[in-house]
Amino acid sequence: MKKKSMIALLLVFAMVLCLAACGKEEQKADTVTVSFDTDGGDAIEAQVINKGGAAVKPATPKKAGYIFDKWTLGGNEYEFGSAVNENITLKATWIDPNSGSSGGGSGSGGSGGSEGSGGSGGSSSSDVKVDELYWVNNWYWVQEKCEGDPEYVVKPESLRDKVTFTSSDTTIATVNSNGIVYGVKPGNVTITMKCGDKTADLPLEVRAEPKPGISLDTDHLVLQYHNNEVSNDLHAFTVSFNGGANPSSAVTWTSSNPAVADVTPSGVVGASDLGYTMITATTAEGYTATCDVYVTGSALRVYYNHAPLQYGESFSLSGTYELSLVEDHYYDNGFSKSVYVTNQCTMMAAAGIGFDPQSEYYANFYFDPSYIHTGQYYSIQFRDPYSNVSSNYYEIYIY
Repeated sequence: MKKKSMIALLLVFAMVLCLAACGKEEQKADTVTVSFDTDGGDAIEAQVINKGGAAVKPATPKKAGYIFDKWTLGGNEYEFGSAVNENITLKATWIDPNSGSSGGGSGSGGSGGSEGSGGSGGSSSSDVKVDELYWVNNWYWVQEKCEGDPEYVVKPESLRDKVTFTSSDTTIATVNSNGIVYGVKPGNVTITMKCGDKTADLPLEVRAEPKPGISLDTDHLVLQYHNNEVSNDLHAFTVSFNGGANPSSAVTWTSSNPAVADVTPSGVVGASDLGYTMITATTAEGYTATCDVYVTGSALRVYYNHAPLQYGESFSLSGTYELSLVEDHYYDNGFSKSVYVTNQCTMMAAAGIGFDPQSEYYANFYFDPSYIHTGQYYSIQFRDPYSNVSSNYYEIYIY
């Protein structure tokens, strides 16, 4: 009896061990490891995350004599936030700040540097006549690429591959043959751009911290438009001040296309029509931030004489007219389309106004003098029951 009990206990113990092992294997299978190869830079600890989860972007590593560029996977830049379903290793890529630079130059203000040579295919021959050559931006961070790609203008544009760049002090900032500037340490430096008979200096300050500025709570906004309804979307922007920008500074707001979406003095943007606009916030110090706004949806437009029907348009009581109805659609990727839908629309109006679709392109529009009288205004509206879209209300005058 005791022998049978002992065997039973051993079997139970074996089953428990087996289940525990299976549980560990199952748990292990539910996680993946994201490793970081810094290629000689600071070591970064691997991350163990749930399968299908996303890795957290680590602190920027450092490597003596190099500037960190990006994390890559399989040779392509890695986008943090992507789902990870298997073990991966991200590799750091580095930039040699002196590689491909167009020459260190000497002297202050970039005058010596402007004599440097370089820039693949570049030419500094003064017999090349240049109409315009100037820089657009001038702020950079230390140990980072320039804030956005450097902007400069050369006219004629065909001379762009003949522009060369030099730095007055490569221990502060370097510049390569494409005009990409890299901060090395805090300080002031001049980047000189030369093309043919013209030069342009870019005095810049390399800072250890980001430049002062502002940012909005979003830089991409989609609003819905519902024709003439009061339920059109609104969004109240929030402004963040960074890098020492004055949080008490007054902010002014502008819209590049107020007909699509206008913005109030307090930063509330509202949809007015289908399309795209850019909202810009500007502080008293001159700092700016922008947001791309796409107003999407569908709208039913009414056309008369090949032009949009106007409020207060006049019609003779005895006449017959042609109207066309077009449905406009706008999407958040900037794509738009227009479709003639006259033959599938109905009209909501006072008795005595006739609307007789002849095709998708036009309908006959007329009046019954038994109900309609001259010298008065009448309200009309059109509706596409298939798309459930209505036009604005139109007041027309009968003479």
